Parts: sequence; structure tokens; C-alpha cells
Amino acid sequence: MYIAVNLNDFPLPQTVTYDCDYAGELYKYLDNYSTYIQEKIGKEYPDTIKTIDSNIVQTKKCILSYYNGKISEAYNCIKNILEQYVDSPFVVAPVDKNYAFRGSAVKELRPKIYSNEKYDPIYDKMLNHDLSFYRARTGVEIIQEKDMFHIPFNKRGIINTQRFSIAGLPCLYLSTSSFGAWLELGLPEAEYFQVSSFKIPKNLKVLNLCIQQHLINGMSSYIENDYEKNIVLSSLEIFPLIIATSYHVSETDRKFKSEYIISQIIMQVCNELDIDGVAYLSKRMLDYYAYPQAINLAIAIPYNEKCLYWQRANEILLTKPIRFSDFLRERIDNNIENQNFNSYVNEIYKDGEHNEIVLAGNIEKYTMTKHSAFDEYLLKQEFYNFSEICK
Repeated sequence: MYIAVNLNDFPLPQTVTYDCDYAGELYKYLDNYSTYIQEKIGKEYPDTIKTIDSNIVQTKKCILSYYNGKISEAYNCIKNILEQYVDSPFVVAPVDKNYAFRGSAVKELRPKIYSNEKYDPIYDKMLNHDLSFYRARTGVEIIQEKDMFHIPFNKRGIINTQRFSIAGLPCLYLSTSSFGAWLELGLPEAEYFQVSSFKIPKNLKVLNLCIQQHLINGMSSYIENDYEKNIVLSSLEIFPLIIATSYHVSETDRKFKSEYIISQIIMQVCNELDIDGVAYLSKRMLDYYAYPQAINLAIAIPYNEKCLYWQRANEILLTKPIRFSDFLRERIDNNIENQNFNSYVNEIYKDGEHNEIVLAGNIEKYTMTKHSAFDEYLLKQEFYNFSEICK
């Protein structure tokens, strides 16, 4: 069995020139998506089409309500969408069993066609290898370990608005590679780019927004049971929300960013639904090449009146930040293909097409880049408990 969606015309992220262009261009893209899916599977799956159209209506209404100052209405629109998927292990799952980071290795998500002795060792390796996360900051001076964590609550006045967080509310942003962190900071020079490796609680509940058209095509190409079919259909249903959060606006010096409206409300709704964070593909690279090196994890930090930091800070381990330029001076050799790596994305994806990224306009094998070598170098450093650092 298969679902013939054949999505090929909906790459992300999309780019618009001005903030005022965002809503109109998004609406057109969503309408095109609705029309396309209707033509492809409308007769076979009318209920799915109905849900997709409802989710699109709610997405549009969210933006319009926000523009009109009806913030609670905008919030309810996103809540109406997300509530449908909180029990789906493909959409919401602990970080250590989340599709965004483990792919289909998790047994609940593994296609039945691959559940046999031939593929078990591959998926077991994907499931059991430690995940790797990195956080970067830029600075002329050496950044201290404690300053690599979220901004403390007593300094919330310096917290800027970001894609999944609003001004004044701390959020911890991590990436699955130093390359992904470098992208998010706008490609800083090596002498300013400082990175730490992080180990985080495995049971953090995460919303998976790392869905792209190529993934949907792959999942829909061979389906053996209703469970697999429902994963594909739910992916098609929630895809409009991912489209809405995957826009880049070229206009600079803006005080307000329309493309952040839905992302920020998603994080607020997640808090109500007891979801700790959001996994999403970088919006600074075509989604096809963003997975798995440029997956970002945004963790909302709930206020802790008894401490300056997250109440789960004692579960965080991190390395001292290291300048990329210092690493390059000490060790400039790239990694060697097919060696054993400590980094999750280096080791698990070293042999396939997911080892490809776009760097300086060229397609490169990630494990042959200096960023990949930097990942490995960071993982070999000593990890410190954050609570000990803050004493």
C-alpha cells in the first residue's frame, strides 16, 4: 500500500523581501498546498483533507487575530491544531525517542518493512548511540561556562525576541552540530565563534517540527498497516503549521517579525500541553540538506523563583566553550570518512546521503569538514555539571 502524494513543489524555507509580504505569500503557499493535496488524495482520504483545510484556516486566523490585537484568539488557533497530535509519538515524544533526533530507529516509528534481522543492527545503533548537542555564542572575550547556559532570570531585561521565544522569557537553543549552531548565528568569523557541547535530560518532551516534503514522500511510498498510514496522514495535516514557521524575511532592522508569530505561540501552547521544547530544521538552509546536521532544539525555561536558572540545571552537563579559531590552529585536519565518531550525526549518517550539506554554495560531505572535526574535538573535552559551575 502507498499514498501517492508525491510532494515536490513545497520546499522550505520560503523567502520574502519585506515583513508585510509574509502573510500574503504564506496564504498563497497554503492554498496551493491544499489544492495539491485535494487533487492527489481527496477521494481516498476526505477526512484528512477536511483536517488539512481546518488547520490552514486556523493558521491564517492566528495571524489575522494577532495583527488585530486579539492575542488570545491567535493562541487558541494554534492550540486547536496542536491538541490533535499530542498523543502521536511521531509528533510529540521524549528527546531520546523523538523522530527529529532518532529518525525511525524508535520501534514505535520503525516501518514494519524494516523490522527484521537484516535492519535491526542498523536501527539499534541509531537508537543506542548517545545524542550530541551544541550551543554557540559569539564574543571577543572568552565566554565562561555559565554564560553558555540560558540567560538567568535576573537578567531577563536583555533577552531578545527569537524565533521560538519572546522577549524577556529565557529559552535554551541547541543544535545537533557546531555547523548548525554556526548557521543560526549568521556565519560568524572563527575567532568570535565559541561552542560548548551539551548533554541534556533524555526525558524532555519535544514537539517534532522536522517534517519536510521528502520525508513525507519516503514514509508514504510503502505502508503496511493503519499505524503507518496514520503517521503519513498526520504529517500531511500538520505540514501547514510547519510551512507557516518556515519563512525567512530579508528585510533588516525590524522591530517586529511576522514570521515569528506562530512559532512563538507554538512554544507558549507547548507550555500548557506540558511539552518542554520544539525541534525544527534550520531556516538558513534548504530543508533537504538541513537534516540531520542543522536540527535545532528550543527548550523553554520555566521561571524558577528560588534560583537564577532552570530547576533542571543540575541535569545539564556541558564542556568549556572553545573558539573555532583556537581549534583550527591546534588541529586543522579534517575527519576521515568511515572512521568511528563520537558525534551522533557524524557516526550514524557518515555513509549516506544525509552526510551532505551545503557549504559556501557547494555540496560537501559533512564528515570531511572542519566543523565535523570540531564536533568530535568538543565531545572529547571534559563535561561539567552546570550546578557545580554556578557555585
